[in-house]
Amino acid sequence: MWLGILGAMSVLLTWFLPVVVRAGAGRAAASAPLPQVVTLGDLLHYRYARLVAGQNDGKLARLFGDLQKGTLDWSDVDRDDWLASSAPARCEICGEPARLSREPLVPLSLRVNDRCPGCATLQSVRNHATLCRACAARKGQTGLYRLFRELHAQDAAFADRIPPRVERHYLQTVRDCLDCAGSLERAPRDASVLDIDAALEPHCPRAA
Repeated sequence: MWLGILGAMSVLLTWFLPVVVRAGAGRAAASAPLPQVVTLGDLLHYRYARLVAGQNDGKLARLFGDLQKGTLDWSDVDRDDWLASSAPARCEICGEPARLSREPLVPLSLRVNDRCPGCATLQSVRNHATLCRACAARKGQTGLYRLFRELHAQDAAFADRIPPRVERHYLQTVRDCLDCAGSLERAPRDASVLDIDAALEPHCPRAA
């Protein structure tokens, strides 16, 4: 009898362990950039494609490749409703329903050239999120990824806690700003999402 039980357990382990390993590998792959990420533009494409593709690795690879080659534009895959006239009724970071205001994701103090003060991209609905007073104070001039790293310091996947709608808007605005600054072809430091914030920081003077 014991031999029969051990044999059944062996069969179960033979089936179960590869499934666990594949699942873990899938999660690791989802949290790490693809090998083709060599520029800031690539990093933005990858993160945006991942937001749209979700856990579908095949779709992620296709979207990333098409965006990277320029055969697909972000607007062709963006299904967001940022043009909707009604703003969210809660803070888009913490869910607080009171003391809300529309705040910029990329700071309006950004200066990549002398056109920034009147830039339609910075003033657009897309570059604003509904935040409560506390989250607006925390955000300030801080990049979106740095903010979520501070809020979730114990979570290595802190970037995955950003609401997809907010992150898509941020990525689109950053892409436009870095394109204007001529920085999209620069190499990121370590292909981390924090490199996206770091690329803007020299152009965002801190308040005294």
